[in-house]
Amino acid sequence: MVKNLINEIEQAMLGSLNNEQLAQLRKVLDYTFRNIVVTEKDAVNAESNNQILVNNFISAKKVEGCSPNSIAYYRSTINNALIKLNKEVVHITTDDLRHYLNTYQSESGASMGHRTKRFFQWSGKMGERF
Repeated sequence: MVKNLINEIEQAMLGSLNNEQLAQLRKVLDYTFRNIVVTEKDAVNAESNNQILVNNFISAKKVEGCSPNSIAYYRSTINNALIKLNKEVVHITTDDLRHYLNTYQSESGASMGHRTKRFFQWSGKMGERF
């Protein structure tokens, strides 16, 4: 739970800090929370939160004029990634994404990373670190 909290803080600071500052922030947060136990007050349904983000992203792509085939492909690739990652979007790290995309490409021989990356860039998960 502490790692999730630290990831959320980092994500909130992405637009304000450069990579070096983010790394220092991570060290400070890791040290500060080293002996802290954090529990969630109310469990949040990660699947529905993820689907809200996916639906919003798909709506944005429709407004941009993407074809129905592209929309279907976006939805499919993003949902498959979220199933494999098995985390709420706000808790997915850049390393999680890199590992997923590398594994997908190695296993399938196909590259679908650009569509998945666009979703995570849009959702604010990738920023400059990817």
